[in-house]
Amino acid sequence: MHCGRAFHLGVIEGWKPAQTPNNITFGIAFHEWAHLDALGDPLAMATARDTYGTIPCIITHSNLTKNYLTDVCCAAKLRSSPYRVINYGTKNAASELQFHCPINDDMVFCGTIDNLVTDASGNVYLRDYKTTSKTPSDFFTTFSRSNQFIAYQLALSLHAEAFTGSPLSQYKVLGTIIEGVFLSKNGVKFETSAPILHDKATLDFYQAKLEAFETPANTPDGLFNGTCRTCTFFDYCNGDKSGYIQEAYQPVED
Repeated sequence: MHCGRAFHLGVIEGWKPAQTPNNITFGIAFHEWAHLDALGDPLAMATARDTYGTIPCIITHSNLTKNYLTDVCCAAKLRSSPYRVINYGTKNAASELQFHCPINDDMVFCGTIDNLVTDASGNVYLRDYKTTSKTPSDFFTTFSRSNQFIAYQLALSLHAEAFTGSPLSQYKVLGTIIEGVFLSKNGVKFETSAPILHDKATLDFYQAKLEAFETPANTPDGLFNGTCRTCTFFDYCNGDKSGYIQEAYQPVED
């Protein structure tokens, strides 16, 4: 998000569209199922279906029904994977883990990771689910230098240094794996990326960029990364706020 006005509206003021495309809400529901399943919740499926039916959305993908969500979750449950969520099936499962870490006097870096997993050798990785209608071919190559996963790996390290008593501080995360959930009218296919590893030089470079970050001016900039018309806040900036809601600020806790 490089437009200063969009940054203030979305990040600082908490505005977002009141409705999102149903492929996004489908992904949210799948993530909720995966989290509750990792915790051993017997109502994981029912809760995810209920979530998918209650989040306001715009139907852009008619094949993404509640029954299809059930099929995808069941297929994920039955799938054999070389990775397993740490403490899977218990309330202490390493799923939907929130982190935060101080970057400078004015900024705290925070977020949530899908889960931490181990392989057969006991190596720990951050796993991120990606539901998509794209095909598996070359899908994972776009994430090899993703800011999201560089930031996650860095954040886990900084969080562990800042909060030594945190559950996250006990794990040394080697990198990221992506669990691709490829959705189609013919069913669902799962593929797992090779581990994405970031060396210390990359993490140090990203940390320096974060520490030097300054809040952009609250002014529009439609010349960067496309025109204003493609922006989420196009209608808002043109005076129509009816399609937006404002989320309450939720401060992080130690």
